[in-house]
Formats: sequence, structure tokens, C-alpha cells
Amino acid sequence: MIGEPEPNISIEEMQQKIASMKTTQELVDAYVIACYKYKFFEDAEYDYEEDTEEYEKACSATDAWSEIMDRLEEKVRETAASEGLFDPIPSDETIE
Repeated sequence: MIGEPEPNISIEEMQQKIASMKTTQELVDAYVIACYKYKFFEDAEYDYEEDTEEYEKACSATDAWSEIMDRLEEKVRETAASEGLFDPIPSDETIE
């Protein structure tokens, strides 16, 4: 990958974009961006001493991007299943 995808996108902007995404491809593309952001901030945590303001900001950003990734994973599964790309994953209730 050459350069950072969507270098200036904020967590709030990504959340807004996700809300309007309809296809698996759009969601997967967003997941790649969220994953990159997550790794960037996770790595930044090691640049600061624990209990500093910078460290806390990096940890907060890491957590926020992780939540976005989790949300996107769920939406990808649902959308891909609705598009017929794979069978839906059974819920715990249907597994006997």
C-alpha cells in the first residue's frame, strides 16, 4: 500500500460513512481503513510513557478504531449474507 488510506478521516467521519454504506465492497474498503488506523494508533501507544496525556489519547483512539472494526465486521457478515456471498453464520441459539 502506498501511503495512508484516508489520512485525515476522523472517527466521527468514518461512523457517518459507515451508516450510508450498502455493499460488502464498501464495507470491506472501510474495514481496511479502520484496520490501518487501529494499527497506527496501537503502535503510537509505545511511543509514550504510560499515564501521560499522549499515551491516554493514543489508547483512546486505538479503542475507538477497534470498536469501528468490530461494527464493520458485523455489517460485512450481514451484508455479504444478504448479497448471497455466503451462508449466514448461525447464532448461538441455533447451534445444538
